[in-house]
Amino acid sequence: MRNKHGELLIDVKSQMSQASNKILIDDFRQVKSKENKDILLMQVPNIKEQGYYAGMASLKAYLKKELPIINLFCIDSISSYLEILTKEQLEGSFGLDFNTFTKQGDYLNLGSYDEMNNIVGRVCDDINKYNPYILGFSIIDGNIDSTLYLAKQIKNRFKNIEIILGGKGTDLLLGGIMPARYENNTYRYDYREWDFVDYIVYGDGELPLYQLFTTKRTVKELSKIKGLIFRLNNKWNGWKSPRLTFDGENEKYSKLDFSKMPIPDYSDFRGVAAFEKIHGGTIPITLSRGCPFKCSFCSIPTVVENFNYRDIDGQSGCIAELEQWYNRGNRDFFFQDSIINFRPDWLVELCETIIAKNWDPIHWGGNMRLMKPMRDYDTLKLYHKAGLWQMITGLESAAPKVLRHMKKYSSIEGIREIFDNIRKINNNREAGEMPMRVFLQLIGGYINESEEDFQMTVDFVKEYSDVIYQITSYSVFLLWKPLVDRWESEGNWINFKNEVEWETEYNNLDMRLDRAKRIEQVFKDLGLTYNLYLREKTSSNYDKKSLQSFEEENL
Repeated sequence: MRNKHGELLIDVKSQMSQASNKILIDDFRQVKSKENKDILLMQVPNIKEQGYYAGMASLKAYLKKELPIINLFCIDSISSYLEILTKEQLEGSFGLDFNTFTKQGDYLNLGSYDEMNNIVGRVCDDINKYNPYILGFSIIDGNIDSTLYLAKQIKNRFKNIEIILGGKGTDLLLGGIMPARYENNTYRYDYREWDFVDYIVYGDGELPLYQLFTTKRTVKELSKIKGLIFRLNNKWNGWKSPRLTFDGENEKYSKLDFSKMPIPDYSDFRGVAAFEKIHGGTIPITLSRGCPFKCSFCSIPTVVENFNYRDIDGQSGCIAELEQWYNRGNRDFFFQDSIINFRPDWLVELCETIIAKNWDPIHWGGNMRLMKPMRDYDTLKLYHKAGLWQMITGLESAAPKVLRHMKKYSSIEGIREIFDNIRKINNNREAGEMPMRVFLQLIGGYINESEEDFQMTVDFVKEYSDVIYQITSYSVFLLWKPLVDRWESEGNWINFKNEVEWETEYNNLDMRLDRAKRIEQVFKDLGLTYNLYLREKTSSNYDKKSLQSFEEENL
């Protein structure tokens, strides 16, 4: 229920026994009902990679534990609509602009698409259904523009809703670690010009969201919330950064101790068609947040500065979460971390604990970094016995010189030992055991990849094609600015126009495209399932789309 001013009304007297979680009477008042939600969270899906539900599930679990009198509901209003669009719509101009990397900042132009206006209608229907006080969007680099267009349209229709942006995509906004700029050095996402967003969170979102409900709505008090910038009385306020100065004195990033996080709450997504399609009978599990490694091409260590991981044991530990799902009859899991083996000794302990449970066989997979401990056969066998059967791994290249510059494990001898171990496990597995499947990720045309280096990767794929279950991605390298800066600081020459169009002494755009075409033929000859990426297009042997066709469309 709202009063005549549109303010949310909370019956605080009935909740005062929860003294540690008091809601401020002058800010949030509501007569509680099961139908009315205080917070709605959503994420605009990526057309190619839907299903970023983990962050929202963590936020829901945290707020349910720390502030149980507040209702939070996660929704997915858009994925079901994308399912009914044609391939031409998804791969045409709408799809490219909806999840854009090449036209960032032109979000108002999305209004020219009927598809986008249909999406706005669907989201507004959900808002009418739940009548939230706060609407939160989780953003990533590819959905910023579609999110901003949605936020603006929603604010036009629902003046009293407060809109908050969170997620790692905020680091591309003004004041973030990697703010997107135009060629004239102005910012693409200067929120000081926005009147349709009320809050932006940099860093972990759990604490700022909690504190919004337990802090007076004054500049002085809100400025104490770490990682929060906010619009109050039509003026933006927040932390002081090296780039910009704001009113307020709070620290830039919100950081949370992830080890004691409650078990993520996926209840709002269970039964949702998009969630079930993505995960099927597989349960998503999050073991950690961020990544401790510093691969030169990856933004995660930069934008997720606060890497930490959950406890194995304990009431909200990893085993407790697995056991919760196991007791409901689930046996298949996907660990959706950036890296599972972030600490090899931690992973060994997790595997030993799983085995000690004497459960019926469970199966799990996830992203694993090729590392020295995996050269030990018994270690890999332990992983397999505990249930590992799908290993997504970023080999990226089989050239030591390239791997060293990428800051990856660069011992090709060691990598071969790892793949030999996997081959041995598969050849000697017992009846009923699942084979260990390798989903390989490769990068073509890295900044210092020569033709000889490229051929090393081709030869490696041929040598271990029996171990490789799928080429999950062969990505023609997109060069981000921090790596350009590093390359130049090392005294190297580069002609850089943008992330796609650049040239070093080792390769240029034409050479990178030619290598992609040649390795695609290798994948076909070997009968490997593959996905090959260039800009926004995908070439794969699922849809028989050739590299030549998307070259012609994009260049």
